[in-house]
Amino acid sequence: MEPKNYCSPTEFSRRSGLSVVTVRRYLRSGLLPFVQLGGRRHCILIPCDAIERFQLPSTAQPSAEADPSSKPSKSAPLSGPVPRWLWDHSC
Repeated sequence: MEPKNYCSPTEFSRRSGLSVVTVRRYLRSGLLPFVQLGGRRHCILIPCDAIERFQLPSTAQPSAEADPSSKPSKSAPLSGPVPRWLWDHSC
């Protein structure tokens, strides 16, 4: 294993444009491959070519125009009790 073919989660996040937290989340969920030579609690190494080999989930959200059923209805009341500051305190 050559170290130059692997990068740390921080370096991988810089190269991929993802945040470090997202990279660690993908590692935990198994979306990204990694090697941990010293076992648990040791340095995590990610293959640098993982960006090209694996398609990461996109963070782009679909537009509201594409799916008309996703529009929230304005007349639907929120569930739960009315907050105290909204109580009617008229005498």
